[in-house]
Order: sequence, then structure tokens, then C-alpha cells
Amino acid sequence: MPFPRCRRVLLFLVVVIQVTPLLSQERQVLFSDFVKEMTETYNTGFTYNQGLLDGLVVLLPENCNNLVDCLEAVTRINPLQFEKADGNQYLILPVRSTANFIVTDSETGETVNAIRVVVNGLPEQYLLPRESQYSISNLFPTDSILIRSRFYSPRKTVASSLLNESISFVLSPDTIYLQEVVIEDYLSSGVDSKLSDHSMQIDMRSLGLLAGETDGDILNVLKRLPGIRTPDGKPGSLNFRGSTFDHTLIYFDEIPIYHSGHFFGTISPYNPSAVSRIKVFRGVLPAKFGGRVGGLIDLQTENNVVDSAQYSATANTISAGMRMSAPIKRNKIGISLAARSNYPIDYLAPKLEAFRTLNFQGSKVDPNIPNDRKVIDQFDVRFQDFNGKLIFIPNENHRAALSFMNIQNHFVYNFDSRDLNQVEHQVSDLDNLGMTAKWDATLLENLNMDVGITTSSLNIFESNSESTQSTPSRYDDISNTIKDLRLNSGLKYRVSDRSTIEVGYQLINHKVTLDEQGGLNQPRTNRKEKAQIHSFHINSQDSWGTRLITSFGIHYDYYTPLDKQYIDPRLTISFMATESLYLKASGGRAHQFIKRKLSNDFDDFRLQNQFWSLANDRSPVLEGVQGMIGFMYDQSSWLVDLELYVKRTSGITRQESPTMVMDGSLLTKGLDLFIKRRWAQFETWASYSLSHVETDFRRTLTAYYNQKHIFNLTAIHRFGRWNFAASWGYLSGMPVLIPELDPSEPNSNGQTTLSVPYSDNFPSQHQLDLSVTYGFIKRVNHWQGVIGLSLLNVYDRKNIINIFQNAPRVEQPFRYAVGFAPNISVSINF
Repeated sequence: MPFPRCRRVLLFLVVVIQVTPLLSQERQVLFSDFVKEMTETYNTGFTYNQGLLDGLVVLLPENCNNLVDCLEAVTRINPLQFEKADGNQYLILPVRSTANFIVTDSETGETVNAIRVVVNGLPEQYLLPRESQYSISNLFPTDSILIRSRFYSPRKTVASSLLNESISFVLSPDTIYLQEVVIEDYLSSGVDSKLSDHSMQIDMRSLGLLAGETDGDILNVLKRLPGIRTPDGKPGSLNFRGSTFDHTLIYFDEIPIYHSGHFFGTISPYNPSAVSRIKVFRGVLPAKFGGRVGGLIDLQTENNVVDSAQYSATANTISAGMRMSAPIKRNKIGISLAARSNYPIDYLAPKLEAFRTLNFQGSKVDPNIPNDRKVIDQFDVRFQDFNGKLIFIPNENHRAALSFMNIQNHFVYNFDSRDLNQVEHQVSDLDNLGMTAKWDATLLENLNMDVGITTSSLNIFESNSESTQSTPSRYDDISNTIKDLRLNSGLKYRVSDRSTIEVGYQLINHKVTLDEQGGLNQPRTNRKEKAQIHSFHINSQDSWGTRLITSFGIHYDYYTPLDKQYIDPRLTISFMATESLYLKASGGRAHQFIKRKLSNDFDDFRLQNQFWSLANDRSPVLEGVQGMIGFMYDQSSWLVDLELYVKRTSGITRQESPTMVMDGSLLTKGLDLFIKRRWAQFETWASYSLSHVETDFRRTLTAYYNQKHIFNLTAIHRFGRWNFAASWGYLSGMPVLIPELDPSEPNSNGQTTLSVPYSDNFPSQHQLDLSVTYGFIKRVNHWQGVIGLSLLNVYDRKNIINIFQNAPRVEQPFRYAVGFAPNISVSINF
């Protein structure tokens, strides 16, 4: 039965009366207007992040009875939280949420299988879909988001568009040339592989966690890359595919480095907070680089003027440091300074104690050799590094920078033999100072030029003295000084979007001095060497279609002491078989003019093992020839990289006796395999190196540092602000080389021969490393930090490296790798 007309009118009025308040009880206003209204109405104050919240549009109740009711109502319908502070003040905190969405191809409608996300300009995140859906956590509606994927145009949005509901986010395909393709997060976040030149690129600002390492120690990061190893367990003794440390070219803002680092190579001398980017070549170098037959480590500091002052502080159980970057004139002039030092107290943290054992094992100051008749009454380790940079950007076409760095090491000990009333004293110093001035200019739209001058000096000094009953009985000292002056210039011309030509010239002026006094009453000897090297290079990089890219160059050197010319061709090839499979090959030759002698033992705390000399008519120029073929497969959650290589280095010299130096060569053959699997919050990777290194000094022998098999398995898990990493490594035992002992110096038991229960090779090495970090943020003062714990060799495996070749102790002849070494670190940025 239909309602009467009056009843229909009455029902309509009731609905209107009920619905109208619901429609009118909320209104939209800018957040800044809401704060102003609340402040004026209730005489209160608010503290909040203006950059984050001022642009937010909030829903407000039309009417509320008091301030508390208003704030509670705002909290219910907006992503905000209010906390009562002192007095009538409130702290406004954003409430963050998780966005769930899918990403599709605009042409095919298919789901894109992997994306990169940048939120508010922070380091990128690599995301994989779960049941075809992506998730980004900890978002606020005003957050800016950049989403991109390989072979697609990047697209920007704001978080509010992703938080409303599950949406389909569309990306448009884009033509990407092979020279632009980078395999990101190769090893960990911040470590990328560039296909066009086969380099590894590390962004220290976004570097992820590595097992056993929370300090960001640069050398520890590099030794995790396939094909790079440290056979003696010291991070500074990097070995690139069979090449010894002195064969590797190391630049710090183009300043050449000739030493392995702090505390005899156990700690990186490069402040991780100061270094911005690192470029690493494991194989053939680009044509512009000369002077080394091994690999390249190119460390670069920040080259832009920051918008506002930035500060950071780092500390661990070994050292502490600070960094500051600030604009002097906005967008024009900026400065950055960084300094780090170990603690100026007579205290050795557990990790530094483990390094002490590693460095001094087998010596008189070995802490693991008990002897009631000796007293070490002084053992002092000091190191520090300091660097800075001044940047001047007058306009968009010109940029100038002045960089400098200073690395210092000091070590001293006193050794007292009570029974003999004998005192021994040793001092070791290392001082490395360098400076680079560089100007980059865009002369034309497609023509760039750079000009620079670099100066570097390294002084290594060691003195030993001994006295018996207060009467001097022995004194000797030795120092090695390297002065390096370089003038650089280069032009880069972009012929087209697919072709680039580079040409350049470099003048290197070397001065090397060896000063030595071999005994208390012996005369001093002083040997001075100098050389000039004129270098030219030309290189052409060309894209053939969208799938093939080649880089071919010539490096030319003229070495003045020998009046000889050296021409070295370099070639790299990359081919994209599919959008996931890339083929690669390279080959080339290089020459090296400053070098160190090869020995049958690892460098230790005797600085004589680290001295450099120049090639001459009695010591040949090093020549290295190498080639590589391989492929890389990168599909969604899987990454596979395989490289097979061969490398031969001739002109190696070895001191066979005090009066005899022999020339020889090194030959390395091997492969490096890397496999990585990614999940949403978890990733694991395995690396395997198979290689053989042999020396040829009139007869062919396996190199003393050869390790046939090297296997690493690493797992990383991210859980909120927590990061966990574990790595287990397995390494083949190195060759057993038994030295000849001096029969006139028997040990305490009258023995003059070594009794070694091993033949051919030592037992295999293995160890487990663990790390955990936690990131925290101070919401009011806008600073953030990370605290971390790292554990090296968790189960304290005693890994034998080799037998000491120089006067080994008969009762304890073995050299061991580093033992258990814990460390805690804290890093704060504000």
C-alpha cells in the first residue's frame, strides 16, 4: 500500500535531517591553515616537519567542543598523530602506511617483473612483486615517488595516489641503448655493474650491508667482488685475478696511492664517509689509464655543492671520525672536510688485537708466543687520515675542484730481554700527502674538456736499534720516498647519440729515493731514481644499433730512462642477445714502470718489503696481456655472471739472493662465477673462482699465493630497520713452500730443519662472518643513524696461510689468517 503524501514528505525530511550533518561535518583545508586555526582558537602551539606536512590537505570536523575533541577527530580521519609536549604544546607526527599496487606495460598490459623506487630522493629500493603486486611501506601521502624499470621511461607520482586503493601503475616502454644499461644491486645495494665498459660502480651513500662489515671499510667492500681476493687475510693486499697489490692502480680523487693502508694494510686509509663513488675494473682498463698491468680502483669524493650544511660522525671500537659539507655561496662554492683517527690511548680493541696478531705473528712481538724473559714495555699504534675538497661552479658549463688528502701511520715498540739486559727499539712511519686541482668545461654542446694537475708524495721510514747493557750494539734505518707529479688533459667529443671519441695527454714525473744505513758503523747509501712518462690515448665507443657496443682505444707511453715507446691496444665488446642475456669480451695490453719486487712471502710489518723502484736497464718494464669472455643474465629475481680470463705478466723481478735479482713472469688462468637470487626482503648470492697462478723464473712453479678454489655463500635479510647478513667462505689451501734454514742458528731444542706435516698444499681455509645493523631516526631534529655489530671468523678457525720464509721459528713456523674479530660501530648523519 503506497504511503500517503504527507508520510512521504515526513520521511524525506527525516532523511535530510539525518544526512545533512554527515555531509557537512567534514571540510577540506590545507594543513598550514589547520595549524593556524587551532593556534588562534585555542592559544596553543605545534611542532612538526613543515616540509612534509605543509602541503597536506586534511579533513576537519565542522564543529568540535574543545581542543582535545578537535585533535581526536582529526586523528580519526587523517594520517596524523598528536603527542602532548611541555605546557600547551603538541608534537604532530605523520602516520605512515603501506601502498599496494601493480605495475603494467602500457602497450601489452603485462606486469613489469621488477622496478626501482626512489622515495623523497633517498637511495633507491629494488622491488620484486609478490603475487603480481608491489608493496612500498612507510609512506606518507605527500611523499614524492619515482618508479622506473629497465627499458621503460621513469614516472613520478605522489604517495597519495598509491595509498587510496590497489591501482594499476602504468609504465611506457622506451628505447634504451646498451651503453645506458647498468645491472643494479649487483653485489648489494649501491654496487652496480656497467655493461658498456665492464666496470663495477659503488655508491657509498647507498651501500648495503655486507657480512662481517658494518664500518663501510672500502677495502673490505672491494674484496667481496668476484675475482678480487686478499690471500694473506689483509684487506689492503688486494689481488686482482692473480696480479699482486703493486700491479693495481689506485686513485683517490686522481691522487695515486702506493701503500696498502693503515696498520700495515689491515684497515682502509679511505674515510668511508668522505668517499662518494668508486669505480673498479677487474680486467682490461680503458685506454685513458696507464701505468699498471692489473686492475683499477678509482675513488672519488662528492663533486657538487650541497644545498645546506651536512654533518656526520662515525665511531667504532678502533677509530672515530667526522665529516662536514657546507655551501659557502649557494649553488656556486662549497667545501667538505673529513678526518678520522684511532683512539689516542694505549688500548687495543678486540678487532685491532686480532690485526696485531695477524701483523706480528712469528716475530719477537707476537702476543701469542709466551716468553717470561721478555717484556714489551711499549707498543704504540697510531693512524689518521684527513681530506678535504673545495668546489667552484661558476655556471652550468664549468666546474673546478681542489682536493687534498693526508694519510699518516706511526708504530713504535720497545722490547726488553731481561736476562741479557738487552733492549730493542723499532719505529715505523708512513706519511702520504696528495693534492689535485681540476677544471671541467663544456665547450660546446657535444664537446667536453678537462685539465688537471696532481701532486703526491709518499715517505716510508723504519729504524731499528739495539743496546746491550745500555751500550748501543746495532742501529739501522731505511726510508723510501716517492714523489709523483702529473699533468692531465682530455677532450671528449660526442659524435652522435651512439658514438663518442676521447683523446688525452698525461705527463708523469717520478722521483724515487731509497736511503739506507745497514749497521751502526756502516756508511749510508742513497739511491735516487727519476723518470718522465709521456702518455697519449685515444678511444672510440660506438653503439651498433641498440644491441652491440664496442670500445676500442690505444694507450701510448714514452719512457724517458730507456728511451722507448710502448703502444697498447684495448678492446671491450658487449652484446645484448635478449633483454636479459648479455655477452661480453675484452682484451688488451698494458705496461708498468714503477714496481716492487716479488717475494715468496706476504708483506708483513717489515717495510723493506713495500719499497718501490723504477724500471731501468737492469730491471725491465712490466708488460701485461690479458683477455676475457663471458656473459651476464639478469631476469627479475635472478642474476648470473660468468667470466673466463687469462693474464700473463712479464718483467717480474725477484730477489734470489742479496746480490742476485732474477727476471720472470706470472701466468693466471681462471673463471669467476656469480649467482644471485632476490626475494622481497631477502637475498642470497654465491660466488666461485677457479684459478691457477704460476711463476716462471727459469722454471715453472705454482705461485705462493695461489688458491685454486674460492667459494663464498652470503645471505642478507631486511626486516624493518634491521638488516642481517651472514657469509661463509671456503678457500683452497695455498702451496707449501719450505724455506732453507741457517744451520748455524738452531732453535732452543737444537733443531735446524722444519718438520711440516703437510705436502703440496695446506689444509683448506673456511670461516663464517656475521653482521647486523639497526637504523634509527630522531624525528624532531631530523637526524638519522645506524648502529652495527660485526663478527669476523665467528668460530675462530685457525687458517694456515703459509710458512714464514724469513727466519721462521722452528717450533711455530706457520702464518695464519685473521682470527675471531668482533666490532661495534655507530654512524650518525644530521
